[in-house]
Amino acid sequence: MKKTSTLSSGILLTFLVVSLQTSAQHAESDSNRYDIGYLTLNKAFTQHVTIRGEDLEKMPFSNLTEAIRAWLFGAYTAPASISFVVDGNPVVDVNSYPIFDIESVTWIDNAVGTAAYGNTQRELVLITTRRGKGKEGLRVAAQTGLVKDNSNGDPTNTGVVHQYYVGVYKHLEKVSFGVSADWQRDVMPQLKTTDFQPQIPLNLQRWRFNGWLDWRPDANNTVSFRMGFVPQKVAEKYVEPNFGPVTGSSQIRSHYTAPQLSWEGRWLAGLRNKLDAEYLHSGHDASTLNTQVFNNGGIVSTSAYEQTIMINRIVLRDHLSYVAGVGKWQIVPALDISYQHIDEKNGYVQFQPNSSAIQSSDSTREKGSLFYVTPQVDLTLARALDINAGLQVNASGMVDTSKRRFFPFVTASVDMLHLGKGTGAAGLKVFGSYALRPNRYIDDYTLPDFGGGGGSQTLYNVYYGKSGYEVIDGIPVSQPFYTPVPSCWIWQAGVEYASANGLVRVQYSFERRSYSLVALDDSLMSGYEPWTGSFHHGDVRLKVVDGPKVKWLTGFNVTLLRSKPGPINPPQYVLQFVGTTMGDTYPDKYSWTGGWVNRLTVGGFTAGLDVLYHLGGTPAVTGFPKNTAAVPNVYAGYRWALPGARQLELFVESRGLVMNTHNDFIDGRRFYTLGGSFSL
Repeated sequence: MKKTSTLSSGILLTFLVVSLQTSAQHAESDSNRYDIGYLTLNKAFTQHVTIRGEDLEKMPFSNLTEAIRAWLFGAYTAPASISFVVDGNPVVDVNSYPIFDIESVTWIDNAVGTAAYGNTQRELVLITTRRGKGKEGLRVAAQTGLVKDNSNGDPTNTGVVHQYYVGVYKHLEKVSFGVSADWQRDVMPQLKTTDFQPQIPLNLQRWRFNGWLDWRPDANNTVSFRMGFVPQKVAEKYVEPNFGPVTGSSQIRSHYTAPQLSWEGRWLAGLRNKLDAEYLHSGHDASTLNTQVFNNGGIVSTSAYEQTIMINRIVLRDHLSYVAGVGKWQIVPALDISYQHIDEKNGYVQFQPNSSAIQSSDSTREKGSLFYVTPQVDLTLARALDINAGLQVNASGMVDTSKRRFFPFVTASVDMLHLGKGTGAAGLKVFGSYALRPNRYIDDYTLPDFGGGGGSQTLYNVYYGKSGYEVIDGIPVSQPFYTPVPSCWIWQAGVEYASANGLVRVQYSFERRSYSLVALDDSLMSGYEPWTGSFHHGDVRLKVVDGPKVKWLTGFNVTLLRSKPGPINPPQYVLQFVGTTMGDTYPDKYSWTGGWVNRLTVGGFTAGLDVLYHLGGTPAVTGFPKNTAAVPNVYAGYRWALPGARQLELFVESRGLVMNTHNDFIDGRRFYTLGGSFSL
């Protein structure tokens, strides 16, 4: 075995000494556990909702949350409400992967799973990427169509959207590899008015290049490498002839590079170690230019704005686990160590192009490291019981203003139908979990799109200004926050019934958490205020028909959520900015939101229909009508099986085809697209 870092070698040696004192019955398998980025959870005893990637492929979207709203928690499924972990890595931008490279999307309904990513009311969603089946494969897909926006009752220009994808993979005896390329163009149609004339409508153009390689030098070791590169541009240009006229343009160029390397080894029965390393480089360059002139051509005023964000991040993680069997019990002690070094730069300048006079400028820099150690023990009794407990330890050189370094967690589940001598295939599971969470918010650094993105200042949320400095006019200025951050906790309870034949799955969960949100007082000083949230979620999945040629999957879900602020301190605090909450804001009553999904196959014919709804919303807060519903996705197609295991599919699809009124879960655009795919 080759030598790794001194830290990893020391941890490995210590764990080997402990592990060799017990005897293992069998090795732990990846397929049996969820890797959530700082520990692992037993899949069989973790409440969750899983969506197949292929059930989302035909819907045109630039942000994955737009495609999964009907499957998860309706109007509350938004970029600001979800943290993504991709293949066990919590720092990648999920939108750098085309949907054709995604195998499954899984919401983890567990306090332990959500705790480390629970800033405000975020939920945790795991992404598993595809590696392909068989010795080799090829996939080509394309979709193009028209998009309009008359959500406000005014006519708009018609835009054109595109997406083209090609991916190949190959499996050899010791090496597997694959590459894919995807180009996407999304557009926001502009109003048809004499006051505003778009020359180039607001549009997004995104390239996505991804590649992976797995090397298996022997039966006990696997080395994996993944590389992603995403350049994109969001731009528009317009004229307002009745105001001078005014001409304007804006452009945001972004790029995202994320090479990842991992080494997984099994050297003794039951003992396994996985070492991951990732480097993230993300950049955004934004510029705007506005010019107003007299009708005779004389310049009245010009202004320009440029902003640059540059992020560099190094992540190292080592996860060591051991599986031991004692009678009917399985014991899995594990130790997870994660280290991150983050360097973020953010600067802007506003000036007058015709005179080069600088009107204002500013720059900030955040630089620091995060170091966490997480020991855990998982106890499983056959198919009846699972208990997982541990401690997340902040071993960083700095802590946030709460001064807390230790964050305990515990999760437990019991299958009521498998206690005693129960041996049936059906299951009735009861879940419970609790966790204190550290105030380390992991930003996904999502590339900008029409729904937001381009997050920065991760360390600002972690250390609240103590880790770095702000540079104003070339002078470093310290920016500490004056309000202590309250303790944050989360607990969850739930129940799930699954039939023996897998045709019926019903579950309910309740979650309550405390968290903190940024607020401004009347002197514009920043601080954090405690909030609490109550979350109810129910989900029903039915395989109405599950035959060899006819299949119909349907599912309905409902979510109720209420947020409430804690005591305001100091008393003169004025909540001018509360930030993004996942649901309704206090003192509003509960509202109902969720979706209904359907996937149908009859021979070669395929169809899908989704519905989103939000009932009892608060117009004064959301700005939308109280009761809304829409069809975010409807499609129909046909799939031909060709010789040589080839497959061809053609389909028609519409997004936002039916909306009873303007709403808070679809941006108001209607898509009409044609698409197809070919695979072998």
